[in-house]
Amino acid sequence: MPAWPDCLLGLCSPPASSAPRSTQPTRSYRRHSRSGRHFCCFVTADCSFEPAVELGKDDANALTGAAWGLAYVVRDIEVAAALIDRALVLNSNLAEAWYCGGWLKNRLGEPEPAIEHFARAMRLSPVDSLVIGKRSGTAHARFFLGRYDEAASWAAMALQDNPDFQAGLRIDAASNAMAGRPEQAHKAVARLRQLNPALRVSNLKDVLGPYRRAEDLSRYEEGLRQAGLSE
Repeated sequence: MPAWPDCLLGLCSPPASSAPRSTQPTRSYRRHSRSGRHFCCFVTADCSFEPAVELGKDDANALTGAAWGLAYVVRDIEVAAALIDRALVLNSNLAEAWYCGGWLKNRLGEPEPAIEHFARAMRLSPVDSLVIGKRSGTAHARFFLGRYDEAASWAAMALQDNPDFQAGLRIDAASNAMAGRPEQAHKAVARLRQLNPALRVSNLKDVLGPYRRAEDLSRYEEGLRQAGLSE
């Protein structure tokens, strides 16, 4: 995967390539930090990552925004995690950095630290627009630890404010299925089919994005398979 250019952050070197690069963006990612400053990036046709950060390498908000872009556009979770680590050194009270770090820990196969990250994010900012994601992320972490009852409880909390939140429905279905509650699992999958008719076990990886541990994705697939999601 393309690395973050060291001319901006000094954390890693850009990939060596002598081939000419396309400058036409095919996708863009954009976030606004709480300070109102702006981060954006473009993924070009050859999958190069072109970031633009108004702040600098020593601003935790900019690093967190960059990490989101790397994780969910370029899907480079290792480099994204390095940015979050640096952001938290700079500002250990930045709730969004703890939140982003929690999701990255899930993807890196580190569910215990993920739970700690989400808990810290909730303590720092208990009522915000990200609370549904913090609860869903905690549900995912407990699911990957095999704590299916706990995962189902957190998934239910995530769905309280938005019953159509698809990440919450997916983990709700998988957790209840693995916990031996097929009725609740089938109900969640039925709603998922209405919201996303194309979703299948076979394309779940494309929807979820990268997970370092193959067993985490396999566990997720098995849970949704047991919940009644089509193959």
